[in-house]
Amino acid sequence: MLDYRQAVEKYAACHQTVEPDGDHSFVGFERYCADIVQFLELAE
Repeated sequence: MLDYRQAVEKYAACHQTVEPDGDHSFVGFERYCADIVQFLELAE
């Protein structure tokens, strides 16, 4: 079984989004559309 805490620790220096009770399908991603667009530099 994967323990998300290992990834959180390994990538502690990176910006992370950890959803309570989330899973790998990123349930609720629609709340992060603006952040995703900014990260991908899609907006002018």
